[in-house]
Amino acid sequence: MYENGTSGDSRGRLEAAYVGRMSGVATGIADAVWEAQGLIEADNFPAALVTLRAALATTTLDPDSPDPDTADAARLYAGVLTSLGESYSALLYSTYAHRATQVLDKPTALRSMQADLIHAFVLRATARMAESVTLYRDVVQRLAERFGPAGRPTLAGRADLAAALHAAGLCEEARTLLHRTYVSHREAFGKTDAQGVRVLTRLGVITRDCGDFERAHQCFDEAKALCVAQELSVVDPLSRHVTAAARAGSDPDHMCGEPAISQAGLDVRDLFVSAFDPAVRDLVVSALDLDVNDPLVSAVELVTSGAPVSLVADPHLSQDASLWFSSVLGHVGGHLNIEGSGSYPFTVDATVSNREGLSYVQIRIFAPGVNPNELPAGNGHTNDD
Repeated sequence: MYENGTSGDSRGRLEAAYVGRMSGVATGIADAVWEAQGLIEADNFPAALVTLRAALATTTLDPDSPDPDTADAARLYAGVLTSLGESYSALLYSTYAHRATQVLDKPTALRSMQADLIHAFVLRATARMAESVTLYRDVVQRLAERFGPAGRPTLAGRADLAAALHAAGLCEEARTLLHRTYVSHREAFGKTDAQGVRVLTRLGVITRDCGDFERAHQCFDEAKALCVAQELSVVDPLSRHVTAAARAGSDPDHMCGEPAISQAGLDVRDLFVSAFDPAVRDLVVSALDLDVNDPLVSAVELVTSGAPVSLVADPHLSQDASLWFSSVLGHVGGHLNIEGSGSYPFTVDATVSNREGLSYVQIRIFAPGVNPNELPAGNGHTNDD
């Protein structure tokens, strides 16, 4: 998922949100977090482990006096350790991140939800199934509050909850939840959306583990057909994922109604919340701490999609307002006039890309009547003054 440090009412203050981090901004542990994130996205987990271990060795994990950069580093370290088979070692770090963010952030802040999702993942990996399911349920509810019930982060969280329910032996609930998640995803984003195909494939996997082989292969066949409909090659990552899942055998240790006593082979990269590409709506909601239905969210989403929205360019910030209509946004600004919400001076620096190439997204919105040129430039962190 992505980073966020905003909180509280945003309308009267400069707000900025980053997905990833801008190089040269952070130092110390924050530098290590930035470096490790790049290594993780490049699938170089051993190098990320070394980087994070060295950084965390310089600090004390005291959840009663938490540090946000240390919490981020501990969260990443826990995910890497678990993926490399050291889940019990990871528990110390995921617990710190979980407890630290309870002090640092409100429950719906993204740092808090990221930490809790990783902690729930580590709890599952260490066979603490009841605790994992309880935490997943709580985070999914918070994701729905933040992004809406049909938001990509919410649906991704629901899919990961279903996997935890299955591991806990609550198989009927797991299959029902995952099927409903797939239907919701298909209705919101279309049947060929890659994340939806992955959800359908996971539904086939847990259905096969529960012994319903015919229905499981119906899921796999439908997922394969959706890949063919998109004309994906056999070496495309999504096609390979579906094919590998269909060819694999069922879990011989799974028993419906009984919690698993071990969870070998879990990988943080398999989490649905780690794989989705954040939509503009998700970025705006997280940046400004707005309700998902706020008119401002819809307006910015429309602008970045190229739809007509009342826009007055500020010549001091942009030479060409048509930059709004390109797929990758540059530095643009002006006044955004939104029916039912008012007129907002704004600046936006944005690069919208997939998770392999994502650089950063910064959104700055000023309250009506505020002159952006009279306020200090953003430094990549939220100004809560």
